[in-house]
Amino acid sequence: MRILASRLLKQWRVVSRSGTKEGGYLETVIDGHTGILVSPDIDEIVQAVNKISENPEQYKEACEAQASRFDYLVFKDKINQLVECVNTKRRKT
Repeated sequence: MRILASRLLKQWRVVSRSGTKEGGYLETVIDGHTGILVSPDIDEIVQAVNKISENPEQYKEACEAQASRFDYLVFKDKINQLVECVNTKRRKT
């Protein structure tokens, strides 16, 4: 069960499975805050789904805030800033 896309983060609270708990999970899912990272154990997955179901609104705002970090416009602005920084350094040399 891998739910990673930022669009999904905006809409759903996340229970994500990762045996190694590495890679994109750690960047998009903040364990216990925007979702719950679990091992591939059925009982652990059920427990995480039940926990989120008890208070789904607790995760909603955190998910939306986290997802906004991966928004296209945020990415575009960061790239533009980087390009401007490189161009400024080149002009000085």
